[in-house]
Amino acid sequence: MNPLYTRLHKTAGRLLAQCGQPIILRHTQEGVYDHDTGMVSTDVVEEDCRGVVDNYQQSDIDGTVVQQGDVLVVLQSLVKPQTGDLLVLADSTVLTVKAMQAESPAGLAVIYRMQ
Repeated sequence: MNPLYTRLHKTAGRLLAQCGQPIILRHTQEGVYDHDTGMVSTDVVEEDCRGVVDNYQQSDIDGTVVQQGDVLVVLQSLVKPQTGDLLVLADSTVLTVKAMQAESPAGLAVIYRMQ
């Protein structure tokens, strides 16, 4: 692994640990096919992460993509967040991921920015 990437990843993790809050990333994925029922089970995977929750600037709220009440979450995670995943904040607030962007220099995600 590229030494610069390793440093960026560690620095992001350290800053999120210092400034962030505990966040649980709850990801639902397809499980196994059950021949008896003819259905595919779903598995819920939870990962303990650290992240920062911030409000959007008023100028970023366009009423279409970013709406009033949306928040920006910056998170470091081993699991790539998906649209529809849930984020459980330290105060038990549950947020749904509407959009996600990976910050990935050299093609490897250092942090995820989510709406």
